[in-house]
Amino acid sequence: MALSDRTIQGAKPKTLKNNDGTTRLADDWLSDGGARGAGRLYLRVQPSGRKSFFFRCVGPSGERQALPLGEYKQSGARGLTLTAARDAANALTALLRSGVTDLRAHLEAEQREREREREAADEADRQAKANATRGTLRVLIAGYISGLERAGKIDWKDAKSVLRLHVIEPFPDLVDRKAAEIKPADLRPVLARLVDAKKGRTAGKARSYLHAAYAAAIRADFDPDAPAALCGFEIESNPVTVMPSMAHHNRAGQRVLSELELRAYMAKLPEQTIMTRLALELDLMLGGQRPTQLLRVKAADVDVTSNPGEIVLLDPKGARRQARVHVLPLVGRARELVTKALALNPMGPLFSNGADKYGRPIALRMDTLSSAVTEMSRTMVKAGEARSSFSMRDIRRTCETQLAAIGVSKDMRGQLLSHGLGGVQDRNYDRHGYWTEKVTALRGWERRLKAVAKGKKATVTPIKRAETA
Repeated sequence: MALSDRTIQGAKPKTLKNNDGTTRLADDWLSDGGARGAGRLYLRVQPSGRKSFFFRCVGPSGERQALPLGEYKQSGARGLTLTAARDAANALTALLRSGVTDLRAHLEAEQREREREREAADEADRQAKANATRGTLRVLIAGYISGLERAGKIDWKDAKSVLRLHVIEPFPDLVDRKAAEIKPADLRPVLARLVDAKKGRTAGKARSYLHAAYAAAIRADFDPDAPAALCGFEIESNPVTVMPSMAHHNRAGQRVLSELELRAYMAKLPEQTIMTRLALELDLMLGGQRPTQLLRVKAADVDVTSNPGEIVLLDPKGARRQARVHVLPLVGRARELVTKALALNPMGPLFSNGADKYGRPIALRMDTLSSAVTEMSRTMVKAGEARSSFSMRDIRRTCETQLAAIGVSKDMRGQLLSHGLGGVQDRNYDRHGYWTEKVTALRGWERRLKAVAKGKKATVTPIKRAETA
């Protein structure tokens, strides 16, 4: 009897008796009829209530084959109507009559061919998309950021954030154009948008990062050490070069803490958590080092077995490809602080803030220190101990100002604070340069901090490079 929607909807699985007299449900198969030897459409009714169409026929070796067609759905949504199932069965019957003896193998071969065609189409689509994006400003920016990160540049996250928020997201059509085709006039709206929003300093950053990205791509075509991600853009000139530097939007900070403010700041350090206090106090005792460099220090980078001890910082700042080794003596209180940190963290980061799920120590984060200084600044302003807010950068500027006040020369301050040391000698040979002078300067600096804490005035003792014979 031919199937109908009515009979299908009323169809139920078989009820069979077990040997113990109980019953169980089993599949039932309902035929839609068909010519003998040409296969038939069947409906399978399962105990779960699911109803599915199958095409049953005889294989080349006389074995029975049941080829699934799809689940029955009267509406046709996510399944087959009875009419659609009959059409599929008729197509399979036609194949049998055309001489196809192994219907299953034939259908599997067709499926494999369809999959190959789909994969080829997907690959062609991927290639087309790759070709469309190759050489775009978006790809150039990604390659530039990746290069900064691999080189260990401290500003790579800032570059990523600035370029994403102020170039990529607001100007999607621009960044999807070929980088080599972009003109200065195309980039002007990027910077103008920031200037109009009173974000001149950010505009200066965006210009600087874009200029550096283009410069890196131009240089990469001739540099065998350049990353592959920066090659092949075929850029002939840097469109950012002719754009104003916007230096007037990026004035150097001027905030310097007075001696009274510095005293109040030092008095608040013991209120911080142990690791934050040790890091901030050591930064101060070392003359105001860049905190990002201090937080990279590992236990293996310090030596407190001798007096003075030694701490090795890595300075990746600037255009240098390899971070410059910056060695400082550990004298007095600085040596004590490092010894305490080592007792807490004998392995891994010198300043650790807990451990990950594998038990590995996690280095103290820069934003933890920044937040601590910001909170101390806020408290001091509220208490009338500071005339205005300040940041870690202002602490570093204060240290250098105070170092100058006690007679530490400019070149010596450069050696202590790793300012502008990019010559061949500084990069490669002078690992312990100015050692004696550094010891003298830092001992004088510690005395000065103790005097500030007690409210005493500075004593000026000029500290310069010792004369060599």
